[in-house]
Amino acid sequence: MPISTTYYLNAPTLGTATAVFTDAALTTCAPNGYYSDTTITREQIDCVLQVAQNCPSCCIFPFTTTELVQTSSTLACSQAIDTTYYYQTNDCLDNGLAVGDLVFYDSLGVNPLPNGWYTIATVNPECAMSYQTVLGVVTEFVSCCVLIPYGSSTTPVGAFGEVCGQEIPSIYYTNSVTPTLVIGDAVYEDEFGLTPLANGWYLTPTENPECPDGYEVLDGVILTMYNCCA
Repeated sequence: MPISTTYYLNAPTLGTATAVFTDAALTTCAPNGYYSDTTITREQIDCVLQVAQNCPSCCIFPFTTTELVQTSSTLACSQAIDTTYYYQTNDCLDNGLAVGDLVFYDSLGVNPLPNGWYTIATVNPECAMSYQTVLGVVTEFVSCCVLIPYGSSTTPVGAFGEVCGQEIPSIYYTNSVTPTLVIGDAVYEDEFGLTPLANGWYLTPTENPECPDGYEVLDGVILTMYNCCA
């Protein structure tokens, strides 16, 4: 984690210096480690600065989240997502917050977020995502949606007449409030509700194992259902 401290150089800039010191008289070399002026970073080894590299702060990206830390995922999910904080990645790619990322109040990566729960938006406007931080590191994600797992065939087909012979090996997820799928339910590949099922017909079991239901998905929502024994 970056620490802001005053050091001294034997040149006007970090880029032209050959060493970093802890005192203005330039008599005491700074410890081995990485030093940055927020533009470049250089490693010092035995009082010799190594080749300049891209500053780690270039790996810090803004993201929108809830402002106040909460003690649970449930509480975090009830908060407004209206505050900009910052996260740092190991690969320097702005691909969105992930487990293992560092999270900060500031763009310099100096002040980590306190331990607790926060929330971010996702590609599904109905399903925000809460995340937990421990010592400034993202450790866990929990969906703010309550999605129910159900059994299904895996590969969509183009018509109901093609679906009834399919195997049912997969677990998908739905926002259904009924014990079984019904028309109008949203259906997803993942438990977080981020990836809707592709368009087409799928098969799901019923109480009668000989008579599964075929269901048609359009834009992530069940459009039509027929029973294979009807």
